[in-house]
Amino acid sequence: AAWRRGARFDGWTEHFRLEAWQDAARSLGVVLGEPAPHSGPPPWDAAVDARLSQGFLADELRRGRHGELTPDCRDGECLACGVCTP
Repeated sequence: AAWRRGARFDGWTEHFRLEAWQDAARSLGVVLGEPAPHSGPPPWDAAVDARLSQGFLADELRRGRHGELTPDCRDGECLACGVCTP
């Protein structure tokens, strides 16, 4: 939806258009900045397996709801997400 509203190359600050994302979210009934409802299955409970552990994803959800960033493990400590584990 954001792409249809002109969001392109958003990884580059000079191309990021917040209003495109806000409009897209609004069109889908999502209010950015409000936590997702806690009912139903967890958002990562899907058929796609990214090799991330359930515990790591639950921690990420908690961190995200508190506005906390997760450090990049390539620059320091392993966070035991499950991706590198065979």
